[in-house]
Amino acid sequence: EAQNNVTSSSFVFVNTLLLSNSFWAGVITEFATNQWNHYSITKNNTIVSSYLNGNLISTEFEPYPAIKTNGNLPFFIGAASATEGYYFNGLLDDIFIYNRTLSASEVIELYNFDAPTSQPTGQPTGLPTGQPSGFPTHPTSQPTGQPSSQPTLHLPNPLKNALVAYYPFNGNAHDHSGHGNNGVVHSVTLVTDRFGSKSSAYSFNGDTSYVEVVDGTQFDFTHSFSIVCW
Repeated sequence: EAQNNVTSSSFVFVNTLLLSNSFWAGVITEFATNQWNHYSITKNNTIVSSYLNGNLISTEFEPYPAIKTNGNLPFFIGAASATEGYYFNGLLDDIFIYNRTLSASEVIELYNFDAPTSQPTGQPTGLPTGQPSGFPTHPTSQPTGQPSSQPTLHLPNPLKNALVAYYPFNGNAHDHSGHGNNGVVHSVTLVTDRFGSKSSAYSFNGDTSYVEVVDGTQFDFTHSFSIVCW
């Protein structure tokens, strides 16, 4: 979700996928004002594809086919680094990181799987409605008013393949993929998510907010990866 109708996606994710310089996992894309959007980026060798709400919006040539880590450097969600700036201003939720290239049909499947059936009161409007049959629905509220500490990952098995990190932001920045790639939050604020669940998404202030994840072997990608988020 982007709070402003400005170009704001190329710095949502920049991480430890380094050659001689930083590799930016994103392209410049305008998000609609004050509504939740589903953003996906995939890299297949030298081709980087971006999707907005399940629709392919760009395909770019990336001259560096191989991606590898350069030392034990962290990667950042919501900023270029802890000191370089380029901070993201808006809300982020349900971040999936894959060590493979998702197909266009898988991107659509993830979007449909995670789309709200309706927009909670007080939240931005303009989201698509409807939930495909066979997918579990998300709760619109927490029974106790507290976020779940360990949500069950109800993904179809093919969409669990090569998943190396999943951040539902349900009260914290813990990784729920099973790989333990937990994040450390800096100046972010827990907010209500697109389903109306309290403390289940993070707001980034565009100035000092970011989530830092320590480098791990799961992020030593070679020629492909995918990142998906709301």
